[in-house]
Amino acid sequence: MSIYESALFSLPSVASAAADLLRGNGPVMLTGVGHIHKVLLANALCAKLSRKALFVVSDEAEATRVCEDLAAIGVEALFLPARELSLRKTESTSREYEQMRLAVLARMAVGDYQAVVACPDALVGYTLPPATLLARTLTIKEGDTVPLTTLGAFLVAAGYERCDQIEGPGQFAVRGGIVDVYAAQNAAPLRIELWGDTVDTISYFDVLSQRRTESLNSVAIPPACEIMYDSADRLADDVEALANSLSGKRADAVKEELFRDVDRLRGGARPASVDKYLPLIYPDGATVLDYAPDALIFVSEASKVKERLRATEWQLQEDIKGLLEEGQLCKELCRYGEDFDGFVGMVTRRPSVMLETFARSAVGLEPQSMYAVSCRQLPVWSGSVELLCEDLKDALARRMACVVLAGREDKNAQVLAEDLQKQGLPALYAPA
Repeated sequence: MSIYESALFSLPSVASAAADLLRGNGPVMLTGVGHIHKVLLANALCAKLSRKALFVVSDEAEATRVCEDLAAIGVEALFLPARELSLRKTESTSREYEQMRLAVLARMAVGDYQAVVACPDALVGYTLPPATLLARTLTIKEGDTVPLTTLGAFLVAAGYERCDQIEGPGQFAVRGGIVDVYAAQNAAPLRIELWGDTVDTISYFDVLSQRRTESLNSVAIPPACEIMYDSADRLADDVEALANSLSGKRADAVKEELFRDVDRLRGGARPASVDKYLPLIYPDGATVLDYAPDALIFVSEASKVKERLRATEWQLQEDIKGLLEEGQLCKELCRYGEDFDGFVGMVTRRPSVMLETFARSAVGLEPQSMYAVSCRQLPVWSGSVELLCEDLKDALARRMACVVLAGREDKNAQVLAEDLQKQGLPALYAPA
């Protein structure tokens, strides 16, 4: 345990909160904590309980700040954006956020993460189950036997778009015995060279120069789409059965849209909007929390999180209402995620901590126990040892223990400790 974690758990409120979480009593609320205190407390509690962190914040600006502050204390944090549903017929849509989400989900599925930061709407939306993601992930090693046709078919089934030359994530290209793949979680595309049906080499390469860079012995290629169907014919049958069951004033218009997609599916093409068939493709409704069964959930400012979720929920319902009136959608295809009550259930069934600057009531998300933490954030001292000394002397005069974090370099911390000692302060250097 690091020195600042030891200092935090010397506080009765923090120690009691950790004990409640260990006993399964939650949610626990910690009040009186500012932004940086939330990050430090979350990291300390995760270390104490040997869990990963899932941070829920009210907006993207706070998410960015949390990721930066976690990185500053040596924790890699992944930002999970909300998914943008495309329920209307469109020729093409941006898949940037979908690729970002898939990169995070792929790492979460195998437990390769320390902390994930997200807004509530990113958590409650339905997505592909972890088992589906893992089943659609292709692991290739040097020397494996992989027929070129099999490899191409697998990538298409996993949502990759075949093109002449790849330009971005979600694409693949085949030239002779060379297969280029741009997977969402990779910073650079992959080049797989085959000798017959045998994998000869695997490497990253530069898109512009087409030159190989780092070589790999093996690689895991996750799917490129969140919404994927196992069988086009089976989905066509489900859509057709749904269409035949409809009745009412707008049934004819909806049936026309549905039967048009049935024809596309049976003709080997994708529907104009796959997203609207999410309730048929994933009837069990998996969420991001299914990827983090052992994570400790932190909700920052629950009232703001509630406002964010209510606003996005209202906007989605307004969009759905318009589509229903236009005959583009039917009520059987209207559930794409959990509402606020569902979010509350998701959080309260898991070990969770509510981090609040001020003690307040969050209607619908009530803590089982609440502890006040006495914290204050010192002003930035900008390298002036004199200003830092003034703040430290004031804290020491009130019989407080002080821990000064001095960046990532041990040398910086040693020099600062020596400077404080010269100013008459009892500073001790403690390595990370």
